[in-house]
Amino acid sequence: CIVYGSLEKELDLDQIEGAAFNFLFDHCLLKVNNEINTDTSSFVNIIKVQEPENPTIFVDPNEKDDYHLAEGSPCIDAGLPNGILIDLDGKPRDIIPDIGCYEYAP
Repeated sequence: CIVYGSLEKELDLDQIEGAAFNFLFDHCLLKVNNEINTDTSSFVNIIKVQEPENPTIFVDPNEKDDYHLAEGSPCIDAGLPNGILIDLDGKPRDIIPDIGCYEYAP
């Protein structure tokens, strides 16, 4: 999964007192700030992006709903094999897939 956007704070986790609070981010790229402690068992093999890093992730970050990966994206070959053999464009996924819905294709 990729949780990334133009806001400074793209992910907010808020536990309600007395309620169960279970989640797992595994092989994900997350845009977070220092308020979220990612050093727990709920965050496994994640790529943590904070301001002002802003690496190039998508080919055209200004294009709405275009999530094709850019050359050098940290999402390339960082996914978890899960049995999904093709991406949304119908392209085959590698043995080590990319994070996100599209496999990088130069």
